[in-house]
Amino acid sequence: MYNQIAFLEQWGNNGMEFVKKGVSTHFVLTALILHKNHIQEAKRILKAIQNKHFQSGVIDSDLVANDHIKRKLILEDLLEVPFQIFALVVDKRQLVGEGLRYKGSFYKFIHGVADRELFKIFSNLEMVAGSFGTDTFMEGFIKYVSQNHISNLFNESTFGFVSDKEDMLIQASGFIAGTLARCYDETVMTDQRQDFVDILRLKLLTIKFWPDVFDSYLVKANTGLATFKRTLS
Repeated sequence: MYNQIAFLEQWGNNGMEFVKKGVSTHFVLTALILHKNHIQEAKRILKAIQNKHFQSGVIDSDLVANDHIKRKLILEDLLEVPFQIFALVVDKRQLVGEGLRYKGSFYKFIHGVADRELFKIFSNLEMVAGSFGTDTFMEGFIKYVSQNHISNLFNESTFGFVSDKEDMLIQASGFIAGTLARCYDETVMTDQRQDFVDILRLKLLTIKFWPDVFDSYLVKANTGLATFKRTLS
């Protein structure tokens, strides 16, 4: 039985006309990974963070917006939660090909990148992801992983959806995705980005960039399964 579980969330959209308002320059996928035995402890700490910073509401990066002082305080509190962070940051401006302007093709491409990078580190992993409808990135990603891995690698793993409004670990994953967006996406980038990364550094299992020419920008995180096993043992 595999005891690690990942809570996934995303930030960004599939838009490719970057002059338009609301079109992100980057797409961010985060996975908060922890041992199943630590879930209740994690949720206890996250509940305290909800009460402290969100008046018992949803842990939401958009609610914090450009209140950088508050964001730093929340990130510092999140350091107490027993998870590590996998992150994928895709610069959409580097995507070449007319087909990638279509939502289905764009998501299929990102699914492949995320699948390759995540499963370089984890051969077996239970995963849950926020659900927002029938055509979301996360639903497609779960299907992609199922088709490419469950039949031969994931006999003891499960994949499914939970509502982000009901699961605090999904909310926390989304908060960190929104924070990383403020480090890399030009539509929301802030001069506080180095501070954000420095706070998160101890929690970063790995952060992958596509294209990987951005690998040295802001952060060099620990990589490798050995680091993950040592930290969570």
